[in-house]
Amino acid sequence: MRAIVGGIIDRYKPAASQSDPVALDSSRRSLTRVHELLERIRASSNEPWVFETTAYFHEQIGQDM
Repeated sequence: MRAIVGGIIDRYKPAASQSDPVALDSSRRSLTRVHELLERIRASSNEPWVFETTAYFHEQIGQDM
């Protein structure tokens, strides 16, 4: 899960900085999906990695979603 989150964030940052509307739209949809997945996992699991991964996601993305 950490690798998925990291990969999506790595794709999002260049798309946002280059103002590529197609890549940015695709990346934002991916961000939304991974955020929803993290929320589902968090609702059913109290494992530390879930909270760490969610915190990393929010730290990297902030209010961009």
